[in-house]
Amino acid sequence: MSLLDVSQLSVKYESFTALKDVNFSVENGEFLAVLGENGSGKTTLIKAILGLKEPHSGIITWEKGIRLGYLPQHLNVQDRSFPATVKEVILTGALAYQKGFKRPTLAMHQKLDTLLADFSIAHLKHQRIGTLSGGQQQRVLLARTLMSDPDILIMDEPTSALDSSMRSTFYDLLKDLNEGGMTMMLITHDVGSASDVLDRVIYLDQTIIFDGTFADYCENAAISPYIHTHATHTHEVHK
Repeated sequence: MSLLDVSQLSVKYESFTALKDVNFSVENGEFLAVLGENGSGKTTLIKAILGLKEPHSGIITWEKGIRLGYLPQHLNVQDRSFPATVKEVILTGALAYQKGFKRPTLAMHQKLDTLLADFSIAHLKHQRIGTLSGGQQQRVLLARTLMSDPDILIMDEPTSALDSSMRSTFYDLLKDLNEGGMTMMLITHDVGSASDVLDRVIYLDQTIIFDGTFADYCENAAISPYIHTHATHTHEVHK
């Protein structure tokens, strides 16, 4: 069953066409990566499907009642005096869907504690987010996103500020969530690190150049020099 259907999507910025005739669906339970060079339209695609950018033409259809989770590119809060604590930041993820008077419930606090433990950040619960490392902050932002129990988690370059060890841990977390039934859509340059968790790859260059399995992606070196570079690198990584 499709959670998302995109048909004949085109997006323009004045006279510049960022996306043209993009067509794809996201199925329930998939782990999908969208790849492409800088300027290929990846972030524009995310903005369009989230309703943050008006399409020039085309149709975007979400399954009725679906809950979306969005993890943007790493937001590094460097102000150590920023007053919000880890607990407060994560709880805001649940309050976004609460109707009426917005006050954390007992169930929200229990879920908060579960996520803190799952992501190994329970000891940071009362620390200000500005005092945390980049990797710790990213885990806090992921926990915040998961507080709303999304059906699909959309991520834009979520590991760009993480070192190789933390990237591995991060993808292990995503794999567990996906195996638990959550659908994943990942915008990334980090295809080598994500290769073990992906069901499907879309390669974007204003329009879709490739859509298929990760194994087929690695075998399609003729599509572009960029794909050839990544396919070679990925095979080397897993030797």
